[in-house]
Amino acid sequence: MTERRQKLGLAGERLAEDFLVARGFTVLARRYRVLRAEIDLICTDGEMIVFVEVKTRRSARFGHPILSITERKLLQIAKAAEIWLRKRGTPRVFHRYDVVTIMWREGVPVIEHWKAVG
Repeated sequence: MTERRQKLGLAGERLAEDFLVARGFTVLARRYRVLRAEIDLICTDGEMIVFVEVKTRRSARFGHPILSITERKLLQIAKAAEIWLRKRGTPRVFHRYDVVTIMWREGVPVIEHWKAVG
């Protein structure tokens, strides 16, 4: 991954975190890595544990960021989430998978929150 893409991704994750916190979420972990998967944010939304994938794009040139969420990616996130839950002794707790997309339009980030994806 190029340094420019990595900076864009990190900036997107910070924007997504601020966006979610402003809506009452509490962040439990950032950039959780296990096996070959990474979960960008792990949060709570009330009693619900939420595993969040953040997708950021500079433009719509390659389509909306939500289009990059594949079945394979969702499966990787689910496996990583299962490990995270087991390590904390809460494998059966209610949880969901959300996506936050950020697309820059005329220098302004447009943020969308997609709940319960997959």
